[in-house]
Amino acid sequence: MVNNQLELEVKSFLEGQSDFANLPSSEITRLSQVIRKKKIRQGQWIFDQEDEFEYVFLMKEGHVKLFSMNLEGDMTSVSYIVPQMVFPLRGILQGRKYCYNAVAMCTSEVYILPIKEMRKIIVHHYTFTMAFMRRMEHHLHRSEKTIRKNNVF
Repeated sequence: MVNNQLELEVKSFLEGQSDFANLPSSEITRLSQVIRKKKIRQGQWIFDQEDEFEYVFLMKEGHVKLFSMNLEGDMTSVSYIVPQMVFPLRGILQGRKYCYNAVAMCTSEVYILPIKEMRKIIVHHYTFTMAFMRRMEHHLHRSEKTIRKNNVF
């Protein structure tokens, strides 16, 4: 059972997010009871590419690097996660395995939400889903801008 202080902290965090704030208060309360918080040390791996997709993470504080590797061990894509971001986004609807590796770049704190709970929210709450899609679109735009800036393609 999650303690009351953590429930209040999680509620406050979710209500401060443009997409989660669209959820009914009863849903925020329910989520605050299933979300866990974890402190992650610098250099600690959060998940590996090809691990079972079990959780989605909400970045409370710190920074995380997401990257994928090809069969030769070369990095093929890199993304940086900052506070207030949800990750990973790729695979969030029906992915069975993580598409990236995630490692903390500094001491960080994340909220951990079981993916089945995230998928329930996406299916049952239209306003949340639309706001969440705007968030995803913003991140996609930012990634494309970075790629263009670095002349990757």
